[in-house]
Amino acid sequence: TDDWHTKMCFMGVIWNRLYKCSSGADKGTLYQLRNLIQRRNVVSDPSRNMNAGEDFFTTVVEAHVLAAAMSVFKMSSVDDTPTSVLFTEDCFALSKEDRMTILQLEVGNVIDRYVQLDVILVAIMKPCLL
Repeated sequence: TDDWHTKMCFMGVIWNRLYKCSSGADKGTLYQLRNLIQRRNVVSDPSRNMNAGEDFFTTVVEAHVLAAAMSVFKMSSVDDTPTSVLFTEDCFALSKEDRMTILQLEVGNVIDRYVQLDVILVAIMKPCLL
């Protein structure tokens, strides 16, 4: 049950910061995205329907991660072949281990470009630790 309470606290902090019913016209906000993809079971208090809120938030985060990776790899659709200094046509002929190394380096590039984990974790978890 500790995990459930921690998850509920985490979702509550995210909702307090990012989910505003007044932001329905603001592109990219959680409330606008909720309406766009018709997740009517996602409500302003995530504890009222944790499963719906968690599933929705996971979907939003996965979409943002995919969009970030596609931007870094210069892909206009998910069917495109990624391009970068390390992702070359030759890399597909490399061993599985070498391809995994390239993938890990490139994922690191995406994270370095878009994510400041230390700032995010402190901002999100501070209220839960008080």
